Order: sequence, then structure tokens, then C-alpha cells
Amino acid sequence: MESSCPSCGSPDAAEIVYGLMDFETFRANPGIVLGGCCVSVEDRRCRACGTNFRSDGVPVDPRESFL
Repeated sequence: MESSCPSCGSPDAAEIVYGLMDFETFRANPGIVLGGCCVSVEDRRCRACGTNFRSDGVPVDPRESFL
């Protein structure tokens, strides 16, 4: 799902992938951003300003961002 950044409005956002990923898989998918091991509800990161956000447009409550 494509969506614009709620902070700056840029449509240039990368998919955030959580969990351990091997180097070959990461290298073969240059459009993704590694989110680490702490899974969060945000699934996109703006390439322009670095804001993490949900692609479905639902606002993120900081108290509920980690699953």
C-alpha cells in the first residue's frame, strides 16, 4: 500500500521489515528498511524526513507503538 508521509507529505517511503534478516536477502531488496527486533506498528519510513508511520493512515499513539 502506497501512502504519503504524515509529517512532510513526501510519497517516497520505504517498507520497514522487522526481525533478523540475512545479508543476501537485504542486499536483494534495496527498497526496505531494517526495523530491528522490536516490532512496532509502523510499517513505512519516509526517505525524505525519516519519520516512521503506518501505511493505512491510522495515527500512531506513542504508548502503543511497540507490539
